[in-house]
Amino acid sequence: MAEVSSDTIKPVLIIDQLIEKLREEISNGTLKGGAPLREVELQNRFGISRTPLREAFRELERLGFVEIRPRQGTYVKEISLKETVDIYEVRSVLEGLAARLSMQRKDDFLTSLESALAGMDHAFNKEDWKAFLIAHDHFHDAWLDNCENKLLRDEALRLRALTSWHRRYFDFSDIDFKSSLQVHRKILEVVKISSPEEA
Repeated sequence: MAEVSSDTIKPVLIIDQLIEKLREEISNGTLKGGAPLREVELQNRFGISRTPLREAFRELERLGFVEIRPRQGTYVKEISLKETVDIYEVRSVLEGLAARLSMQRKDDFLTSLESALAGMDHAFNKEDWKAFLIAHDHFHDAWLDNCENKLLRDEALRLRALTSWHRRYFDFSDIDFKSSLQVHRKILEVVKISSPEEA
């Protein structure tokens, strides 16, 4: 059996794990917008060399999570208001398509929506706003999980992750949770009474 040069093998699993871990920490607010990603610290933390870390940085930059500044380093990307609006506009189109596709599996779709809305109701009554936002994401996951289109689902989730960490800085008193709950109840009612074409 021919010997494979180590120079031709990329530690793909290491890179994938790094990307997933750093994406998660950016999305949940552990790594905040504008924060530097110091190579030496991350190499020591994860027990890795510079090469897979830099590969992960390049992929995270392509996905929109970090910014590599020549001769300065890598930083968590800060999302401007304009970029946030642009992302939500694209998300609305993708999630609308996902909802239409999910109507082809209406029973499963309805079950998912009802479960998520129950979680929103419960969190609202307990005034647990973080739990409310998590349940809200589950509501939107319902059409992504039921659309049976992996490409659509992955891209919609990527765009959501790009804007999710800004919610960590919200003053919850500025969010109208009651109106949000009412809107999502209306969405559920529309799904219940509509055919796929009407919805």
